Amino acid sequence: MGFRDLANPDVIELLGHSEGELQALTVKEASDKADIITICVGFKQLQNVLNEIGTQKDKLIIETVNASFDGGKDAAGIIQAATDSKRIVKAFNSISAENLDDPVFNGIGAVTFICGGSDDDIRTVTMLAKQSTHQVGKPFINCLT
Repeated sequence: MGFRDLANPDVIELLGHSEGELQALTVKEASDKADIITICVGFKQLQNVLNEIGTQKDKLIIETVNASFDGGKDAAGIIQAATDSKRIVKAFNSISAENLDDPVFNGIGAVTFICGGSDDDIRTVTMLAKQSTHQVGKPFINCLT
């Protein structure tokens, strides 16, 4: 996982709970090593993260940014321009971070849209979502092209 501050006590605590399954890397190191990159920051921090990530051509990037417009460009477009990746999938931005561990409201699982330009990439993100610890039945709506 990529972190901005590897010495942050929260990062150290997270690593301690991972039983050796997680490795803390800089954002750039993690992005360069990854096959799939998930960007989980607010819109105001997006450009700083993209500056750290740099070019990531041909990598699948999952975009979770909620605020999505800046001069007519949505976050996916900004990410695509900054990383040179054509494989952007928008997902999980309809569920706040506080609710991802238990996205159930009044007994009903939350719905999130998973949208992108490639059917294969959408299927990959859907598979990852279903395999995560956040399974809530059928909360995923695929926007296949």
